[in-house]
Amino acid sequence: MVLTVKRAREAVKFDVTNRKHREDYNTFRETGSWKHSPYSFDLEFPYETIPHMCTSKLLEYYLSRDFKAVDQTS
Repeated sequence: MVLTVKRAREAVKFDVTNRKHREDYNTFRETGSWKHSPYSFDLEFPYETIPHMCTSKLLEYYLSRDFKAVDQTS
């Protein structure tokens, strides 16, 4: 007899400032699977998919860091 055990993953809000969340998203991007992530990210409005939400938040995060640094040196 074979038993399959599915572990429940903790549902969390994707935190772009959390390095582990960014690493998990990058692993998903490379493999196309969330199976390596201990989290299940909550989908937030107005996004339609988790990957779209993460990509959008990451883009905003890195652009704001780049332009914040540029604004401080100007």
